[in-house]
Amino acid sequence: MNGEFKYIDYLDIDKDFQAVFNEEVDRTQRNLWKTFIPHENFIELLDTVIKALEREKRENLKPIWLYGAYGTGKSHAVFVLKHLLEDPDDEVEEYLKKFSDILGDTRIRKLMALRKQRVLVIFRSSAGHIDSSVKLLLEVQQSIYNACSKETRFGISGH
Repeated sequence: MNGEFKYIDYLDIDKDFQAVFNEEVDRTQRNLWKTFIPHENFIELLDTVIKALEREKRENLKPIWLYGAYGTGKSHAVFVLKHLLEDPDDEVEEYLKKFSDILGDTRIRKLMALRKQRVLVIFRSSAGHIDSSVKLLLEVQQSIYNACSKETRFGISGH
């Protein structure tokens, strides 16, 4: 080597990288959520969600509000949570096994136990247009209706 260093020698371009992770990306690239690497903030969020769903202490029953600067991975993290709660066991177990050293056995056991309760995930993305309590209430109602419409066990038709 003649002393020249090239970026290609040290970096790799992820051809599947998405600058913005949203519902359309999640729908069209079904397995992209599995590329999310759990980090300290995600683990804290996951622990908060687990505590809320376990419903053991009154102080854990509060709504979870996720906020942060644009581009920090909030949407991607929330979609990962959504998949961890909704997707088939084999897909979730594959993801959890891949990151078991980061997530830990206790956390994984708790999550898998909660999944047996059939949690209905009500999800709303891109809520920047909400600027009043009335709009917030309407968005919450619509999100609940949309989630229930997808679940036949609630007997609501989405058509």
